Parts: sequence; structure tokens; C-alpha cells
Amino acid sequence: MTKRPDIFTLESALRRDVDEITRCTGDSGVRLIADLFGVNLGSVYRWMDPDLRDGISAERAGEIARRFGVTAVAEWLAHQAGCRLVPIDPDEVSISDTMAALGQTVSDLADGDVSDEDLEHIGDLERNLAALKRAALKRRWAAGARLLREVLP
Repeated sequence: MTKRPDIFTLESALRRDVDEITRCTGDSGVRLIADLFGVNLGSVYRWMDPDLRDGISAERAGEIARRFGVTAVAEWLAHQAGCRLVPIDPDEVSISDTMAALGQTVSDLADGDVSDEDLEHIGDLERNLAALKRAALKRRWAAGARLLREVLP
């Protein structure tokens, strides 16, 4: 009998991230994650199996999100905390916005004191950088997938 996934589990969130990695890269998300952590494919499949409850560590889930720009596990975690994750649309962030936020942050920190307003500016910079990184990763994946389709029969 086929297991019916519960969309509100960590395992199903990881499965969605793996599927997104596969879709964006044109390569096996399971294999890419196994390679990233130096584990076998079975380990990654076990992390996604709700019956085994082997689970993935927060550190590894975070590294997957950072490396591949996927958000399903982060959305699951936010849901557990009663929050909602609102990803930044990379198309709404420009290099010039990011440079302005960087300049503001450098200016804020020059006095050696970190105020609440300074923390807000640092947060703006972090969000802009994360959006730009995600956009760059997606472009790189798309280019790599196109190349693989051209090279491999």
C-alpha cells in the first residue's frame, strides 16, 4: 500500500524540498543531498519516511536551504511556531537596493553602537542578500540543467 503523505510533517516538507531541487537542477535531489553530507541515498530516503522518524537534523536542513535555496522545511518550521514564512521575491530586490542597504549598515555600525534601527537595517541587508543568492542559485541550476540536456542523450 502506498503511504499517504501528511503535508504537515517534517518528512513531507523535506520531500518537497528534494523534489524542488530535482526540478531545478535536472539531477536527483536525493543524490545531491547525499553527496552534500557524505551519506548514502538510503539515509536521505529514511529522513523522508514518516514511519521511520529518523528525521533530519536542524543543521542539515538549514544547510540544504542555504545551499539549494529551497524553503519547504523552513515553512514547516515556521508553521510549528505558529508563524508564516514569507519568502522574498528575488525579482523585487535589485543590486542597487542591496548596495544601499550595505552602505546604510556600514554607516550605522561605524559608531560602534548597535541600535534597534541598526538591527532593522542589518535585517534588510540580510533579506536582500538572501533573495539575490536564491535568484543566482536558480539561474545556475537552470543553466546546469540546460547544459546536461544538451550533453546527455
